[in-house]
Amino acid sequence: MGRIMSRKYVRENLEIVVKNAVEAVPALLEIRLFGGYHKGCHTKDNPDVDVMVLTADESFSGLNFLLRDEEKREEITEYILTNTDYEFRRNQDLKLVSLFDMGILIGRDEGRGDIGKAMYNGELFYRRVPINPVKLSKYLWQRISCK
Repeated sequence: MGRIMSRKYVRENLEIVVKNAVEAVPALLEIRLFGGYHKGCHTKDNPDVDVMVLTADESFSGLNFLLRDEEKREEITEYILTNTDYEFRRNQDLKLVSLFDMGILIGRDEGRGDIGKAMYNGELFYRRVPINPVKLSKYLWQRISCK
């Protein structure tokens, strides 16, 4: 059981996550806060902070078994959380996902609703501009289909 983390505390740690992800994640597209904390359902019994880091680099895919590099995923995930507070690291759930993953996750119910839709509808903390036009059109189509 954790403690309820203030919005200021979470935002301070998310700023570190954004800084680290911008430095380390190739083809970084977005970072979003989603899930219970984003919806205001954050309690001592449910202290997790869900963060999506979206990349166009398929070697960071969690679901594309042909292209993913698990060792690279673990190193980058660890680096992204470098210098964040212990309590934040203990209660965070960082999802490093690719565009391929999002195509699969939209419509996928992991017990608490559509996880892909929840990620896309989360609070935007970072967006890299410009995005490749082909990938942007695919991404926008997925965003529209989630509404």
